[in-house]
Amino acid sequence: MVRGAASSPKAGGEPKQAKTARDDVEEGHLAKDQAALKVERKVEGMEGKEAKDVQGKDQGVKVEKEQGHKAKEEEDKGTEKEEQPEDIIKRHMKQEDEYYHEAFTDEEAEEERHRHEAASKLKEEPKKDEEGKVSEEEQKVRAELERVARDLPENTLEEGHIFFFYRPKVGNLPTHSVDDVQRFHFVMQPTVRKGATSDQLKCRLIVVGKKKLPSVTRHERFFAFVAEVADSVEEITGGMGEHGYMTGTRGQRSQGAARLAGSGAYSLCAKVPASGYKGRRPGDVRLAYHLELPVEGEEGDCQRELGLDRSGYFVLTIKNPATKETSKAAGLPTAGPKPEYTEEQAEQLVGYQWAGPYKDVTVLDYKGTELLLIGGRNQQLQTSIGPAADHLEALAQRDTDEAQKEKGKDKKEALTAQLQERLGPAPDISPSKDGQWK
Repeated sequence: MVRGAASSPKAGGEPKQAKTARDDVEEGHLAKDQAALKVERKVEGMEGKEAKDVQGKDQGVKVEKEQGHKAKEEEDKGTEKEEQPEDIIKRHMKQEDEYYHEAFTDEEAEEERHRHEAASKLKEEPKKDEEGKVSEEEQKVRAELERVARDLPENTLEEGHIFFFYRPKVGNLPTHSVDDVQRFHFVMQPTVRKGATSDQLKCRLIVVGKKKLPSVTRHERFFAFVAEVADSVEEITGGMGEHGYMTGTRGQRSQGAARLAGSGAYSLCAKVPASGYKGRRPGDVRLAYHLELPVEGEEGDCQRELGLDRSGYFVLTIKNPATKETSKAAGLPTAGPKPEYTEEQAEQLVGYQWAGPYKDVTVLDYKGTELLLIGGRNQQLQTSIGPAADHLEALAQRDTDEAQKEKGKDKKEALTAQLQERLGPAPDISPSKDGQWK
C-alpha cells in the first residue's frame, strides 16, 4: 500500500473543498441563466421597439440594483467609521453600569458616580479669565469638587501616605543592588479611615521578609509583619539614621541610614464576595499604591529591583494567632509579641488561619501582627479596585499640587522638600529623587 493513499480521494472523485467551490460556481451560473430565461420569455412574441424596451428596462433594473448595493456598502462603511467612538463610549458605560449594579445599591452607586465625575473634572485645567487668573466662582466650583472627591469610595476602608525604605547591609556602602540590602520595609501613614477620628489613626512600620515587594506577574507571596506602631511618622523614622556599635571580633561597626526608595499615596480597599459565593475566603483587602516620587519617567534600577511600579496593588491577609493546627507552631506569632486583638477584631479571623481584615483594618495597629502580601494581577488599578483607583490617583495629585503650591513650581524639588519635613533628617531620601541606589 502506498503511504498516504488513505487520505487521497477515490478514483474518479474530487476533494470536498473543490466540489463545494464548483457547486457554488454552478449555482451562480444557474441563477444567471434563469434570469436570462425570464427575459427571453418576455421578449418572445415581441418585435422591434417593444422587445428592445423590455430588454433595456431589465438591464436598467440590474444596473440600478448594483448601484444600490454599492451605495449601501459605502454608507455602511461610513456609518461604521462615524459610530465607532460612540460604540466604544457605550460599551464602557455599559461595563461601568454593570460594575455599579453588581457592587453597590442604587444610592451607593450614585455616590460613586459623583465621586468619579468630580475626580475626573479636577484633572481638567481650571477656567481662567483674559488676564490668566482663576475666577472666584471657578475656585468655589473646584473647592466643591475637591470636597466630593475626598469622600472615601464605598469599597475604600482607609487611605493615606506610604513610604518605601531599604536599609543597607553593614559595611555595604554604597549599595549597588538588592544583594546589598539587609532589610526592606514600608511605613503607612493613614490620613482618613471610615469611622475613625484623626487622633485614632496610627502609623505603622511593616517589614517585608524577602527584601522587596512580591512580583505581580508570578503572584508571589511574601511574609511581612508589623514591627512598630506610633502616633507620627517621625517617631518611626527617627530610628532610621546611621548608627554604630561595638563587636567583640571586628571592633567598631557602622550601619548606614535607611534609604527612601519611593513615596506616594495608598488605599486599603475591601472586596467582599458577591452573594452566592461558596468559597472559603470571607473577603479580600487590597493594598493599592500610587507613587509620587520618583516622578514619572525617572524610575531607576533601585525601584525596578525592589519591585516598585508606578502603581500597583497586593492582596493583604492577616494571620490568626489563635488558630490551632497540628503543624508545628501553626498560628503562633513568630515575628514579635502576640497581638492582643479585641473580640470584634478577632471575630473576622475566626475559622481561618489567614484572612483579609475587610471588616476592621485596625488589626494592623498591633505590633507583632503577621501578614502575607500576595502579588495581584498584572492589570490596571481601575480593573482591580474600581472607583477607588480614580480616588487614589486624585489623592496623589492633590498631594503633589499642595507641595508645589507651598514649596515651589518644580515638582521634584517641591515633593523632596515636603518629604524631608514629613520624615525628618534621619533617613536618606535621595534614591527616591533620582531612582538610583545609594
